[in-house]
Amino acid sequence: TTPVPEKEAGGFECSAGAAQYAIGQKASSELAGELLKKTGSRTLRWMPPRTAATMDFRNDRLNIAYDDSMVITQISCG
Repeated sequence: TTPVPEKEAGGFECSAGAAQYAIGQKASSELAGELLKKTGSRTLRWMPPRTAATMDFRNDRLNIAYDDSMVITQISCG
């Protein structure tokens, strides 16, 4: 059998480009919910400053990094 691509099967795939406008904004749960919807992601990983993150890649996960002032500094998928 031929596998069906995840997008066609109704799966989730993160598209971080749709969330780049949020860099520089204050991190909040409301903004996170909005970004999950805009990027098509199923899960979210907050990435606090000076914190290690696992290197496992998940195409349905949105990563949001922020600084000590809770300002978003980077948005990526994986």
